[in-house]
Formats: sequence, C-alpha cells, structure tokens
Amino acid sequence: MQSENAEGYLIFKIDEQKNQIVVARTGVPPAHDDFVEAFPEREPRYAVNVVQYSAHRDDDIRAVTVFSLWLPTDSPVKAQMVYASSAAAAPFAERSL
Repeated sequence: MQSENAEGYLIFKIDEQKNQIVVARTGVPPAHDDFVEAFPEREPRYAVNVVQYSAHRDDDIRAVTVFSLWLPTDSPVKAQMVYASSAAAAPFAERSL
C-alpha cells in the first residue's frame, strides 16, 4: 500500500486473544460500495484504503491513503470500546498535526 500507484484496501481486526491487530481481508474494489460491503455487519474493524481523485486545476490523478474505523452501533459495546481505544496505537493509523 506504500507504492505510488497502489490501489485497493486492507481490512484489519483484533485477534481472538485481543493482543494483535491482524489482516482480515484485502481487495481492490472497483467501487466504493464494494469496499463498504467488505465490512462485517456487526463487528468493528479498521481499514486502510487508497482513494484516487483528480484535482480541478489539472488533469493529474492523485491518491491519498485513508484510515477508517468501522464501529457498527449494533456491535457489542465492549468490542466498540476496544477498537476505539486501540485505534490511536495502531501502527497503520499515522496521524499528522
């Protein structure tokens, strides 16, 4: 996902022992709807995906890497709390100030 021409997504989950963040799924979605459908209905997840867009000023296609935290409201509250509290510590969730 660090390549300049990278496309696709990675979906991560916390393992059963709740001590590691592991890759749950990978893919190259042709559309945003396919990316959203890759998430389980009632389980939290993290995701990293590359979104491509074109700038209005020129014809260059640009890409940005996006971190997402998926917290369905009908998932267990404890799971929501674990995912929310560990999101900042996730190695792929780089933040810039």
